[in-house]
Amino acid sequence: LDCSEKEFKTKVATEALQKILDLETKSECVQALVEEDPETLRYLQAQTGFLSQLPAPTIEALLAFKDTLFISDDNWTHVVKLFHLEEYGTLAQVKKVRKEQNKSIGVIPTPGGRGSQVPLDKVIEWHIKRLNLNNDKKIKVKISFDGGRMTSSKKIEEELGTCQILTDKMTLSEIKSPKNTFLFLLYVGGETWEEYSEELKDCAQVVNDLAKGKELLVDGKPFRIDPIIVCDMKSMTKLQGFYTLYHPKSTYKCFWCHCTKDEIGDFDKPRWDMRTLEELIKNGKKVDEKATLPGAPQNTRTNFAAGEGKGQLNSPIFEVPFSQIIPCMLHLLMAIVRHLLDKLSKQANKNEELAKDFENVFKELKIKLEEEKNEGKKKKKPEFQKRVKKSRFGRPELLRILQN
Repeated sequence: LDCSEKEFKTKVATEALQKILDLETKSECVQALVEEDPETLRYLQAQTGFLSQLPAPTIEALLAFKDTLFISDDNWTHVVKLFHLEEYGTLAQVKKVRKEQNKSIGVIPTPGGRGSQVPLDKVIEWHIKRLNLNNDKKIKVKISFDGGRMTSSKKIEEELGTCQILTDKMTLSEIKSPKNTFLFLLYVGGETWEEYSEELKDCAQVVNDLAKGKELLVDGKPFRIDPIIVCDMKSMTKLQGFYTLYHPKSTYKCFWCHCTKDEIGDFDKPRWDMRTLEELIKNGKKVDEKATLPGAPQNTRTNFAAGEGKGQLNSPIFEVPFSQIIPCMLHLLMAIVRHLLDKLSKQANKNEELAKDFENVFKELKIKLEEEKNEGKKKKKPEFQKRVKKSRFGRPELLRILQN
C-alpha cells in the first residue's frame, strides 16, 4: 500500500477500499458484483485476502466506494459478501450515513413527497459564492427541467431540475459543461401539470419572486436575479398550463402566439397576436374558477382551452415573461437529426449496399450504431432503420451528422 507503519494505522481505515480501485482487478470486480461470477469472486477473494488483516474501513469510506463504482443497493449485498463487511458495512448502515449527508447539504423532500430537492435560492446563493460574483448588475440564472425513464424496462418515469448561472465571462463550452450545472431537484413521476404544480411548488415560488424583482441576499449583499426557463416543448407547454400544442390535431399550434392549425399556412397574414404573461395569469384564474364551481363538468378545462383559453387549460406555474422562456436547442437538434436519419435509413432497410455505405459514413464520423444481437444459434438481424433508432447520439455526434 506504499505506507509507513504510522500511515498504515491512520489512513488505511478510511482508504482501504479506495485503494482497491487502483488494482488491475477493478474491471473484474465490477463484473463480479453485477454478474455474480463464482470464479471471479474466488479470484478476487484471494487477491484481496489482505483486507482481513486491516482495520475496518469507516462507513463513510464504504459509501464513497459504493458511489465511485455506481453500485446499486441490490448489488451491495455482493460487496458485503466479497469483503466480509457483515458486521459494519450492511446496506442499512450505509444508507443511514447517506441520510445524514443529505441533511448536512440541505436536501429536503419535494412538496408532493415524490422526490428530493435542495431549495433553489440556496443553490443560487452557493453558485454566487463559488463564482465570487459582484452585485453590480443582474445575474442570469438558467433553470431547466426534463423527464426521463428509469430502469432497464424504462417503465418508471423521473423528472429532473437543474440550475446554472450564466455570466459574460463564461465561454460557450463552459456554459454547456455539466460541471457548471447543479441538479437541485429529482422526483419519480411524469411531465404533467398536476405533478409539476405539486412537486415544483417551492421552486416556482422562488422563481416567481425573483422574476417580480425580489432581491436575493448573499452574505448581506442584495443580488438581482433574472430567471431563464429552458425546457423541451413538452415540459414548456405543461409547465405553463397549455395542452399539447405541438400535436398534429391541436387547434392552437404555438406556445408564443395564437396561431391555429387552419391558418398556419396563410402567409398573407402579416403577424399573429402574441401571448402575454398577463393573459396567461388572467386565463388561469378564470378556468380555475369555472372548474371549481359546484357541479362543474369534467371537461370544463378542455372546453375552455378550445375556446377562450386558446390552448390554455391551467394556470402557469412560472410567472415569468415569455422572453425568458426558451426552447432547449439540444432537443431541437435531436429532433431534426432523428427525422433526417429516419427518412434516410428507411431507404437502406432492403438495400444492403446502401446500408454498408451508411455504416462507412458513421464509422468516418466515429459514431457507433446499435449492434446486431445474437439470440442462441440464430443471428437476429434487425432492419437498418431500427438499429439507427435504437442508437444514442450526444450533441457532438448530432453536430457531426448535420455537418457531413
